[in-house]
Amino acid sequence: MPPIDAATARPVGLRVSVGEPNREFAVGESLVATISVDRQAYVYCYYRDVRKRITQIFPNPAQNRLPLPGGRFVQVPDTTAASGFAIALERAGDEAVTCLAPEKDVLAKLP
Repeated sequence: MPPIDAATARPVGLRVSVGEPNREFAVGESLVATISVDRQAYVYCYYRDVRKRITQIFPNPAQNRLPLPGGRFVQVPDTTAASGFAIALERAGDEAVTCLAPEKDVLAKLP
């Protein structure tokens, strides 16, 4: 595989939405992220709860399709799946969802 030319490389266009910008969630609500990429990518998403614990939320056992095709939207967790999970906001405080979208499966290269 040829090396990547940093001068001409174009990052994958990744969009992650959890609702309206600056939306404040109430304790007891559930969080659902909508994720899309502009071209095929290996998307990995992580949730940091109010206690600073980090959990990988995508891919997950109910949603393990990788790579994610370009132009397709996916909701995490999948609210239509009976075997899905919920991201319940149980305490007040700062929480976050972060996603990465490399073109290659970088996790397969980790020891």
